[in-house]
Amino acid sequence: MERDDLDVRGRQAYSFNALRQMTTAMRLWCEFFQEVLGRDDGPEYFRQGGPLPDRLTLHRYFLFLSGALIGNLSASSHEPSTVTETDRPTVKTIISHQHYLQRAFSYYNTEIPAGLRESTTLWIKNDLAIEEGLNRETKQLQSIFWSDVVHIIRAIWKFDSLSVFHSIHTMFQMTLLLNLLVDGSSRCGEFVPDGNNDVATGKYIRWGDIKFYMFPNKGAEPVTISAVITCRSLKGDESDPDNYKKFVVHLLPTHMIFEDSCRLLVILALHRGAFRDFHTWEELMSCEPRPNGSPVLVRPSFEQEAVFTRQPLRTRPTDAVQAVGEEDPWRYDNVREIVQYLGRLAGFRHQVSLHHIRHGQAHLLLKHCKDREAAGSTMGHANANSIKDYLGKTCLTDVQSLTRNLEPQDLSPFQSVSLGLAYDAPVELPAEELVLIYQDPEYAALDDRFTKLEAELTQKYGSIQKMRRAAKESQVIAEDLRKHTNVSRLKDSRWRRVAETKFRAYRERSVIELTAAKPSRAVAEAEQTASNPDNVDKELSTLKQSFGRLSPEQIARLVDSPDGVQVDGDPQADDSHIVDHMLPVWRKHRLWKEDLTAQVGIIGRKYTNLYMFSYEYVNLAQIYMELTDKDYDTVHGDAAEKLRSDSVENAQKEIALWFKPEELASYKSAQFDWVYEKA
Repeated sequence: MERDDLDVRGRQAYSFNALRQMTTAMRLWCEFFQEVLGRDDGPEYFRQGGPLPDRLTLHRYFLFLSGALIGNLSASSHEPSTVTETDRPTVKTIISHQHYLQRAFSYYNTEIPAGLRESTTLWIKNDLAIEEGLNRETKQLQSIFWSDVVHIIRAIWKFDSLSVFHSIHTMFQMTLLLNLLVDGSSRCGEFVPDGNNDVATGKYIRWGDIKFYMFPNKGAEPVTISAVITCRSLKGDESDPDNYKKFVVHLLPTHMIFEDSCRLLVILALHRGAFRDFHTWEELMSCEPRPNGSPVLVRPSFEQEAVFTRQPLRTRPTDAVQAVGEEDPWRYDNVREIVQYLGRLAGFRHQVSLHHIRHGQAHLLLKHCKDREAAGSTMGHANANSIKDYLGKTCLTDVQSLTRNLEPQDLSPFQSVSLGLAYDAPVELPAEELVLIYQDPEYAALDDRFTKLEAELTQKYGSIQKMRRAAKESQVIAEDLRKHTNVSRLKDSRWRRVAETKFRAYRERSVIELTAAKPSRAVAEAEQTASNPDNVDKELSTLKQSFGRLSPEQIARLVDSPDGVQVDGDPQADDSHIVDHMLPVWRKHRLWKEDLTAQVGIIGRKYTNLYMFSYEYVNLAQIYMELTDKDYDTVHGDAAEKLRSDSVENAQKEIALWFKPEELASYKSAQFDWVYEKA
């Protein structure tokens, strides 16, 4: 597969997604030739003028493929689940790989005859599906509504997501992209490029495509800002420069910063230095715009720069404004991988794709638009009937209530990906499941083969590193290195495949158990207490009597009181253990939630330098983890308690510096108290 002509042609592929699909098809084709046919001429089929497969070879290949693929297990709609029963792919998965193989043949060699393609498709749908027991049911069309997007945004700003993003800059951009996809009912390709050809032709959103306007405001902020966004990269507009759409976003209340695409755009523009006349948020708020609106101009040098970039975060808060031309557009590949992890962090049962947002917006537009043409135009469709492809089979009209003249209910959750959502779903395999991966027979055979080959090459060349250096000068050594690399890749690929299969099965079992309806624990405890004598559980009885001494007003004062302050109550010593017990239970994270909420507010008012926010956030996250770690308290004892008290005092001082008292009070009641809450 490491041929120069493949590399040259691959660099000319019109999208990374198509190149990835063709690469997968060619890799599996070569594995089939090596493992099933025992031949090494698989790559020759992808050379210009090379051979084409016959009917029998194609049938044997897809028979091999039905046992080699895992398939999209987590999105299966039939019962019993494909995760818990089998790891066979669906018929649609096999047919998709047939299209990938056909594309690779036509791209690198010659197209397979149409008659052979059609007969192979019929054979897959009938004979292969029956013989291998493949699932022929169409997978349920998933939709992401706004309530689901909120869950994804929560997942972005969890502490666990730092391992996915590695930078606040990426977290910020992902939040902005999600909001724009919702506000514009847009495709991801309208904002970020899908491949080298899209980058070369400029098929991504740039600062010149956004027009900012400022208006007087009578609300909390003296002015309000709106942005008119032009999307020029609509679906199917390969050669029509006049086919574009526009949509408008405006500022929302300050506590909704992570839902406010306009505010996020303004912050990003200030951070990049894209505005001609403004550098800080205070300068924007000090402006006196005209009643009919005043444009906020973008620097001419920034008009062709990408809004979403892969430029790494600045390393110093005093860095100058980034030089024009240094920014590389964010690619769809980067976004797609991030969203898959976010779906798991958010607790969704099924695999998440950004395209599912289009499905949810299609339902919303059809509900509120007068006709399908208006809805299709909003979504960027040239054909008004194209919107029907985004609608699932579940009827979201409450016919039951409408028939009986009752208030119809919202049935969108039954088409949503958050149906059966579990916030506490596992995101990694436990140790006992990881051990089972190494017991897989195929992986054990590959591991044994790799160990023997590495020992043989180490004895022959002294070390693998020496062999790599010598491979540049000898073709024989290069062949040994290629053999070592191929076996290593096969072993790692099998490990990942088995690990993914086991993780999906383990996650599904856990989610089902976590979300299953069960009777209330209080009812179960009441039944158990009624069936047992009073003296069976003396400790529980004593605890109930102790809590009974405190009135509801005293408990409320206890919960709201500062740390270390006793409440007025029964002076008897029996109540001391109640205070000691309730303080950590009810108020463990209260001050830290206020502190973290203040950080949320500050990004929309003061910080336009994302490095400073990153520095503050990471430090606060480290302190938070230390203070909430039980092992840390156990090991460090008094030192941990001193750190806790000092940190709380410092946090209160910082909050007082950041906000006025009335501002802090408004943020305490903000909707986004959960944004930085520890998972």
